[in-house]
Amino acid sequence: MHELRKNSRFKDFGKFECRQISLIPGVLSNISISGMKVTFDSLDSFDMNIYYETSIRLAKRSGDPIKLLVLPVWRFDGRTGGSSSVQIGFEIQHSLEYDKLSSYIDELSKSDEVEEDEEEQNKTVDVDITVQFSDDESGSQPDDYLLQEECECQFL
Repeated sequence: MHELRKNSRFKDFGKFECRQISLIPGVLSNISISGMKVTFDSLDSFDMNIYYETSIRLAKRSGDPIKLLVLPVWRFDGRTGGSSSVQIGFEIQHSLEYDKLSSYIDELSKSDEVEEDEEEQNKTVDVDITVQFSDDESGSQPDDYLLQEECECQFL
């Protein structure tokens, strides 16, 4: 599932608040006119198929937070190194304060904060792994060991 973004994505830092998703605010790490990536320390399940009203407070923008309507489009549960952080990609819908976001993105586009191209940022590598069982004295293989035919991995 590789999709090329049609809009430039900018490195940014901000506070993402939506009590319907989490009582603890998430951390926004990048944004474009059409989407954003937010990381939560931990997160229970929530409906990925509905729109949420949120407010974002951006580090490079003073004033009131921007209120937006967003739809979750992807989720990555990062359970590495004892961390249980969850990253969520949101699609931004046109909403009442969309113009505030648009002017903010225009300001960012004048700076050089554009993130690396998606191709460079997330490279996909196909890996074939062969698992070989060693027979024990009875000649049987462990029957509680299951392999998935296909899985996704993220290398950090």
